[in-house]
Amino acid sequence: MCFKEPMLVEPIPIPHCFTSMMQRLMITLDERTQYGVIVIDMQEFFLRDIAERKALIANQKAVLKVCAKQDIPVLIVSYAPLTADDLPAGTLEKLSGGYWKPIPEIKEVVADIPRASYFTKSSNSALSNAEVRKQLKSWNITDICTLGVNTATCITESVEDALGMGYRVHSAKTLITDRKFRPEPDYQVFNHRDARLYEHHSELIVNLLLV
Repeated sequence: MCFKEPMLVEPIPIPHCFTSMMQRLMITLDERTQYGVIVIDMQEFFLRDIAERKALIANQKAVLKVCAKQDIPVLIVSYAPLTADDLPAGTLEKLSGGYWKPIPEIKEVVADIPRASYFTKSSNSALSNAEVRKQLKSWNITDICTLGVNTATCITESVEDALGMGYRVHSAKTLITDRKFRPEPDYQVFNHRDARLYEHHSELIVNLLLV
């Protein structure tokens, strides 16, 4: 029986564009989406003029309970006046009564969340505090879900800052609101390509937090 010598086949060079594409794919797979929730200004002072207060709190609690079960990190950011000059007239005496602290309904649910941190801010944006930004980075957060008040100021400026820092931002109309003297909450900031506003918080829970 006659055997032929095996043919030596030259390896086919892999195009550089294909190698580059695979590298990008591996990076994408490695950089998993990490969600984090920021609760903004859920304090008695800011909730006193909220018409749908009970519904707002109930909706936020539903999201926070999912965070507790799914180990999704939560940051609770509250406005804290630096001096008496920063206070609205007639509210100085209410500081000692918890008027500026996060409301108990939120704190009770947050107590069950494995990764939860409390912060204060002295301006509108929740991300104006360097410690908040540091915490987001330490948790490797890529996407932020915002809950709280007031949409026209603190929510809007927080979302703007988050988008400017490269985060994707999500929320729902049932998780944020404005004071009752405003005819309609201002949602314009969510028109950004990296922002998403759901009609109902149940959509946010199903599409993001339970994935």
